[in-house]
Amino acid sequence: MNKFKIVSCATLLMIANASVSIEKQSYEEEFAKLAHQISHKRFVGIGEQSHGAGNVFDFKAKFIQYMHQKHNFDVFVIESGLYDVDMLYRNFLSSGDSIEQNSPDNIFYMYANSSEISPLFRYIEQTHHTTRPLILAGFDSQHTGSLSNKHLLNDLSEQLPDFNSEFTEEQWHSLKKEFELVLKVKSIKPNDKNLILFKENLNALSIHAKQINHRRSFWLRIIAGLKAQTFRQWQIEDLRSHEMGNNLVWIANQYPGKKVLIWAHTAHLEKNLKQDTANAGKVMLNKYADDYFVTHITGGAGRYVDFIDMKTKQVIPLEGDSFEASFNKHNCSVCIVKIGSIAKPDELNDILYFNYTNSVPYSQYKHKWDSVIYFKEVTPSIKK
Repeated sequence: MNKFKIVSCATLLMIANASVSIEKQSYEEEFAKLAHQISHKRFVGIGEQSHGAGNVFDFKAKFIQYMHQKHNFDVFVIESGLYDVDMLYRNFLSSGDSIEQNSPDNIFYMYANSSEISPLFRYIEQTHHTTRPLILAGFDSQHTGSLSNKHLLNDLSEQLPDFNSEFTEEQWHSLKKEFELVLKVKSIKPNDKNLILFKENLNALSIHAKQINHRRSFWLRIIAGLKAQTFRQWQIEDLRSHEMGNNLVWIANQYPGKKVLIWAHTAHLEKNLKQDTANAGKVMLNKYADDYFVTHITGGAGRYVDFIDMKTKQVIPLEGDSFEASFNKHNCSVCIVKIGSIAKPDELNDILYFNYTNSVPYSQYKHKWDSVIYFKEVTPSIKK
């Protein structure tokens, strides 16, 4: 007896280029089936367990275009720095600077340097010649791009109101010096005395910044990100994903009523409960409840690029009653599996979760996703 209700199955074909008009492709049926689940939602998180699976990138990039054209999702948010992508996108809008050409060193390197995603960046540019452009934003609270390193702190300096006794120029220069090291990932946790002084200065900056005139809420988000990035680097606490969620809420408020597609690792997007890690998905779930939808992607076999060491590795096969082993019995290359359609979920043991090598108990994670996209075989991303 089948343990799953197969929503859709089809053979994958690689499509060379994307354009404003979606080309005839083998994904069309899968897109329609997945869209049926999510077209009425406002926020859709499209997760991934590896930042280096080429056909997964290809599927996701084309799905973004499909949902923009067919179902009016007009905001696309990617796992990259809030400031970096904001400046990249604004430079495109004001001066026509190419998003695709300027994405290396500014958008997360696995996305910016993978050939499967370049057509999506070109598509975004092309939509701005239409009446319904696809808006681009980044939501990571970490800022490691070249635009951040070159401009973020100077831009923030220009926006700060005049210094006073509550927040002095000396305090700002002390913070700025440390933040410069943080952005270069070279900051070292200070001793207890200097740590207390840093926290006092940072708190004073946060209060002082509430008087910023231009884009105040944006700069408050940037300061919150700098704090999270610093404390994570110093191994005090890891609030990166939580602040990513707050950034998503901020982005949503900038585009009231618009539907949003979010591209990131599943660990950031999954629907964590109160006892779980305070990730971005938990923030979104608490804020938007049922209007927030998350899908996870897994694969039964194949290869992928490990984004940490950049080596091509094999997908670890899971045997027995794992999600992948059970679903691999079906004759499909890509299938959309609605979590609620699984007939006997308690009979499943594990499901691949990170880099196609680490699995988690299915019963403990299934509540965090609304659907799973299954690939019979994943392929490594191709560096452009």
